[in-house]
Amino acid sequence: NIIVKENSKEWELQRGLFLIVGNNNQLAKNWLRSSNRAFADQQPIAAIKSVQGLVHACEYVDAHRA
Repeated sequence: NIIVKENSKEWELQRGLFLIVGNNNQLAKNWLRSSNRAFADQQPIAAIKSVQGLVHACEYVDAHRA
């Protein structure tokens, strides 16, 4: 498990993703490691290595929680 600072972008992504997948770690891992058209067919795990990609992932997850 990776510990992230509360209220950071990483924390927002983690929290939002877990709300979408019902706190199911395996579903979260599957989402992070699956190609996604919203991320130019790359895996979200690769996209979030950049600040821009992390912000995009947070926005994407937040939009799908609503």
